[in-house]
Parts: sequence; structure tokens; C-alpha cells
Amino acid sequence: MHIKVCSSDSWNIGDRAAELVKRSSRGIIGADYSCLVKRAGEQFADTIRNTEMKPGEVPVHVISLGGSEKYGCFFAGAPVHTLTGIKAIEDVAVGDLVLTHRNRYKPVLETFEADYSGVTATIKCSGLPDPIVSTGEHRHRVVCKEAFTATIRYHQRQAGTLEQYIDTLVEDSEYVDACRIRPGDFLVIPCCPESPETVELPENADPYVLGLYVAEGCLAKEYKDISTRGEYNKLVFVFGGNDDKPIDYLQDWHRVKLQPNRTSEVGVRYTVGDKQLAAVADKLFGHTAHTKHIHPAVFAWSQEDRLKFLAGYFDGDGCLVTDSNYARYVGTLKASTVSRTLALDIQRLCASVGIGVSVSRCYNYERHRSKFEGFGKGRGDLPIFALSIGCRDSNRILQYCLRLQPHTHATNYASSHGFSSGRYKLASAEAVTLSEAADETRYNLAVADDNTYVTDIWTKNSNRNMDAFSLGTLRKYHDTFLKHAKVYRHHDNKDPKKSYGVIKAANVNEAMCRGELLLGLNET
Repeated sequence: MHIKVCSSDSWNIGDRAAELVKRSSRGIIGADYSCLVKRAGEQFADTIRNTEMKPGEVPVHVISLGGSEKYGCFFAGAPVHTLTGIKAIEDVAVGDLVLTHRNRYKPVLETFEADYSGVTATIKCSGLPDPIVSTGEHRHRVVCKEAFTATIRYHQRQAGTLEQYIDTLVEDSEYVDACRIRPGDFLVIPCCPESPETVELPENADPYVLGLYVAEGCLAKEYKDISTRGEYNKLVFVFGGNDDKPIDYLQDWHRVKLQPNRTSEVGVRYTVGDKQLAAVADKLFGHTAHTKHIHPAVFAWSQEDRLKFLAGYFDGDGCLVTDSNYARYVGTLKASTVSRTLALDIQRLCASVGIGVSVSRCYNYERHRSKFEGFGKGRGDLPIFALSIGCRDSNRILQYCLRLQPHTHATNYASSHGFSSGRYKLASAEAVTLSEAADETRYNLAVADDNTYVTDIWTKNSNRNMDAFSLGTLRKYHDTFLKHAKVYRHHDNKDPKKSYGVIKAANVNEAMCRGELLLGLNET
């Protein structure tokens, strides 16, 4: 018995669904033969019927990608996670290193754009600042809600196996068209890069101090020495009036008393001269508020060092909710940044140690300028990204903080900021909205090896290999499949001895503007 496999969107209402097909010693005949022939491909029927299959060969009819094939894409502004921070998809260039589903960075091989009219899917995910907007056909990695119910989570948590269970769910999950994702399904965010680049740290590098730098610091350049003019040689920290303990720690770490330089009634600046550390800080985190990010090398630090780094960051930029009308919010740890890249990197870094973080977006409107003077004048529409960690998880960071102190509030409130295994974070789809787009520009990327990239969530190209051909090219070259092609798994296609079958016949389907192949797969 052999199975005809169709994807959910490859047949119309009224068509027969996939069913078992009988293959006798005379091959596939009669009504069972008709199951292998698509309505739009009837001109290939005689070829399929008359092609002799050798003993041990299983026939498989393949509709390959053609010139008019629709594949999933994103629209302008879609945030792609790259090695140097988040870029809008239209700004990603060939050679840029982008984060893939395997939690590693791979180069972009090709970028492309095209006009699009059709279904658009907008997915609002819990804990992410912006909705995911793509064409309806674009496929995202999804864990279905039935596999991760509250009851299942409770029993897995009681057994101490929740993290392993999440990893198993992700590994067994499938790609789902954006238009078929349901509220309550979970989308996947990779959060711990595999084999990241190693950045050698100076002996005096301290994770807590580097966290303070990300929150409160910037870099100063050398101007006097001609040989090193223009190179960063100082770290500059600006503290407020309640930062005595972080300041004392900075003094003890530097081993030389730092001279304060008052910048306002409450602001004090301290300058640390260390050229080597300044260069490392620039490489790992950047040096301006709007472009700060977290280098993948930080994800390879020990869990304790990652927690100390986060403690330094929240001591610098964070606050702790100690009073609220709602008991569940007491003990919540909050921070804010103008860097979207940094906010999402902090979220992934926290997820790598099993801490859930919610990121939301707000704006520095003119009428609220007095509250946001630190974010620059004349920037009334500047977006600000707020991070929030629930009381259940906040003490794991607070235990390493100096300014902020661990809370004693009850922590039996369930997290609403997603679930993490250390390798992956699951973000619940809160709402899915479908609409129609007309003559919009769509964008997509071809990424080496992994054929995926992260736009806040794990996504893939529907057109995995970018193998779209014009109808004229299909007419001219479709027979080259017979001359040169074989069937392989997982792109392991260099050694013909590793093939799993041959191409028996090739055709151009004029009605569908696609190529068609008849494969002879090894029965074993």
C-alpha cells in the first residue's frame, strides 16, 4: 500500500482527500491510478501510465515550483534578527548574518522582492512588542495549543520535566501557514545560539559592570594621541541619585577612585579609562542608546554570569514594583530602552536562563516630554520598549542586584510572558487577523544551510530553495532533470551513491505554469 500525500492547500473543496493506493504486480491501475493524477496535470497522465517502473521503485508524482508559484513573504519593516542587531527585511543585504532556527547565524545568499495582492495575516503574540505581519502562505514554526495546555504544563512542572517537554514539542512541531494559525497556538523563538563566536574578555571584565554599561554607559574616543585618535578608550557611566551601591561596586571593581562629574541635580558621571574593555564593550553591545544590542557570545557565558549581567542591567535601568492594587504585580521587575534590538535580545537572554520577559511598545509623546527627558529633545514620537518580568521569576535576577533588593512577595502567580526551555521560548498567539493586500511589495531571503530566519519568531521560506523558474525556462530546460537529477534527503546531494531514487519523467504543466516530475523512489 502506498500513500498519496497532499498539503492542506494543494487541493480544492470537492477533491478527494489523500487515501491509500493499491499497487499490484501489474503496477498502479484503474481507480487507484487516478488518485495520482491532479486535475490540472492530466496532460502528464499518459506519461505516468506508460513509464515502466523497475522492481523496487515506488512512483511519486511531484508538482515542482514554477514561475507563478506563490510563496510566503513579509512586508517592509519586518524585523530580521542579524548578528549586528535587528534590521528591517528590506535593508538586509546579501552576506548579512541572520539568526536561524538552529540558534546560529548564517549568511544571506539572496534577497528578492515582488508585488503582492492577496491574503495578509497579522498575528499578535504575547510578550512581543509588534504583531507579525506576512502573506497568508508564509509558514511559521508552531506548537499547537492542544499539545501545551495548562493541565499539561502543570503536570510537567510538577514532574520537573517542563523544559525537556518544551524542547521535545519544538522538535516535533511543524510549519503552519500564517493564515491557519489559531489564537492559543504557540510560536517559537530561538534563544540560545549554537556555537556562537567567542569574544575574548579582558581579565578585569565583570558581567555586572558590563550590564551597568548597557544600561547606563557610553564610550568616549581618544583625541590627543595621534596614533590612536578616534579609537574608543573610555567607558562613561551616568548614574542617578539612588545608585550609591552600583557606584560603590564600580569603584571597588576599578580599584582606582573615580572622580564624579555632576551632569544635573541628580545625575553624576564617572569615566573609566580602559581601552581594551572599551573595545570589547563596543563589539559586544554597541555604544549608542538606539543601537545597543547583545552579541551572541554573551549567550555562551555561564548561567551565573548571564544572571549577573542582567542584574547589572536592571540595577541601572530597572525598577521593582513594590505597591500595586493588584497583588500579582507586586514583585514585578521592569526596565525600558529605546533600542528595540536590545529589548528583544534581553528577552532572549532571559529566556536562555528560563526567565520569561514581556516586551511592549509605547511612545514619547510631546505631552509626556517631562517624563522622558533622558531620551532626547525633539523626539516626541520616539518609541520606547518596556520590559517586564513577573514576580515568579524576578528574584532569580534580583539576588545578584545591588540597588534593587529581592522581594518576599508570594510567587505562586503563573507567568503570562511565555514559556522557555533555555533553548526555545514559546509565545502564545493572542489574535490572528486576516485581511486583503493590493499591490504591496513583499520581501524574502535565501539563507545558507538552514533556510530559515528569525523575525521575532522562527519562520521559514515557503520557497525553500528559491527555485522559481519562468514558464519559458521550464519549457526549455525541464528535460535536464532526466539527464542530471536524482532524489536526495536534506540537501545531501553531492554523492550519487547516497541518492534515494531517480527521475523517471519530466513535464511542463502549462495550465498551472509549473514543472512536474515522476520520481522512482527506492522501495526500502
